[in-house]
Amino acid sequence: FEDSPNGMAVVGIGGDQRDEIVEANECLADMLGVSVAELVGTNSLASYAHPDDVERVSRGMRDVLDRPGAIYRDDIRVVRADDTLLWVRLMASAIRDAEGRPLYRLTQLADIDARKQAELALDREREFKGALLESLNAAVLATDENGETTFLNRAAREWRFGHDRLGTWHADRIRRPDGTSLPATETPVARALAGEVVRHQEVGLVTEDGIRTVLV
Repeated sequence: FEDSPNGMAVVGIGGDQRDEIVEANECLADMLGVSVAELVGTNSLASYAHPDDVERVSRGMRDVLDRPGAIYRDDIRVVRADDTLLWVRLMASAIRDAEGRPLYRLTQLADIDARKQAELALDREREFKGALLESLNAAVLATDENGETTFLNRAAREWRFGHDRLGTWHADRIRRPDGTSLPATETPVARALAGEVVRHQEVGLVTEDGIRTVLV
């Protein structure tokens, strides 16, 4: 308990000790920016959870008592004593007697703040790039290694050349600029998937409004 790399607390579940921290280790105290003495006897860890996470955590804590063998796991934010936020991975389970009756709740917190901040930064970057691609007037599409479409921006969707949904690539709708057939292996996507960098290939796209000549 004391040597655990995770913050740990034993929490009462009934009577005068209901939701009260009975025992806590130094790691938990350090995470929350308080002393062990300040934790023990306080009203559970719910008071440290971010307001947006409290209801979800409360449901999870009740569940571990109601269902034998249940373990509640969640990534939540805790508000430290200095009002800074810390992302933690919470795991809670019930300590039961020989008959399976819950006696206490064991709660563990692992510091995942650095990883979570990196994930959030990546999400923000993806959101920005997605918004940027959507704002372009040039059509942009992406495919996987099999030529199946994984992304279409707004302009590509508006071109309406029968390729307006993910997962299908209509190679037969790619023509030469004069409208004659273009072998599937010579389409820009096929050439790119074969390892070639395609620049300024002029092709005709068969759209609902006729053939549109574009530069790829």
